[in-house]
Amino acid sequence: MDQPGQQHPEAAQAPTGLGPPEDLEAPAELPEELRQAIGTHLAEHGIELKEERDVSWQEHVPQGAVIEVEFASASRAARFYCAKCQMTTTVGEPLHGPLRTSMLLRKNPELAALLKGADPDQLDSLVRAWERGELAPAINETRLRQASQRNRGMRRRDSNIRRREACQSLMLRRWAEVGHGPTVFNELYEALRGNRGMCIKLTGFEDPPKVETLRKYWSGHENSIPQAERNAAGAAFLARPEAERKQVEKERRLGELCPPDYLTP
Repeated sequence: MDQPGQQHPEAAQAPTGLGPPEDLEAPAELPEELRQAIGTHLAEHGIELKEERDVSWQEHVPQGAVIEVEFASASRAARFYCAKCQMTTTVGEPLHGPLRTSMLLRKNPELAALLKGADPDQLDSLVRAWERGELAPAINETRLRQASQRNRGMRRRDSNIRRREACQSLMLRRWAEVGHGPTVFNELYEALRGNRGMCIKLTGFEDPPKVETLRKYWSGHENSIPQAERNAAGAAFLARPEAERKQVEKERRLGELCPPDYLTP
């Protein structure tokens, strides 16, 4: 077995088998997977691995090194060249991530065409599936997941529309009765909050919309009640006999207004 400090003759004679290194920042020490592979390889030559003596990489070039290392990059896995047997051994996998994904998409137009329109957050995993020969199942799974997300989004939007329109209808009816916005919003919120079954039946949700949300349903936003409908509700209240309006206003000031039966059309 070679002794520490002894220079291997092959190291001085054999040309490198790796070519120019890529412009990568080398780690301070050998990754464990690479160290084990080099140690196993040198043991076949009867050499016990001494990194400071046997292994060179980029700036770390000990005199007498018999192993030349290149670390993994986006384009290839880690590898080492042995001057004793003049063989190159690949270890592990390339560095997976956005850089490798971009490189493979540029070099493989068919892959790029296949993944056109894919979720950018899924590209890395889809390209890795392609490298493993598992792209078709991965694409199918991704497309099913995206379709499910779209369907959930559509159902959620439809449910929100139904809730908004139900609340708007109830508020218009109550406005024509009391002619006072805060009363309309607070009454509806408290009624829905206090009766879960009624809330589900009227809005499709267990939790009622907040008072501020009800205000937005009423006015000031893109999907609020049209001005003409709000004006009509206000006109209906003003059309009530004056005595009735005064009685409503009195009860409202005293907090004695009876909330309506929202379940009765």
